Amino acid sequence: HYNLHGHISLSDDVTFSSFVM
Repeated sequence: HYNLHGHISLSDDVTFSSFVM
């Protein structure tokens, strides 16, 4: 899951991180 800073914490959340960025 992503941290409060919006950085990905798990490899599975890499897709979600891309959406945030």
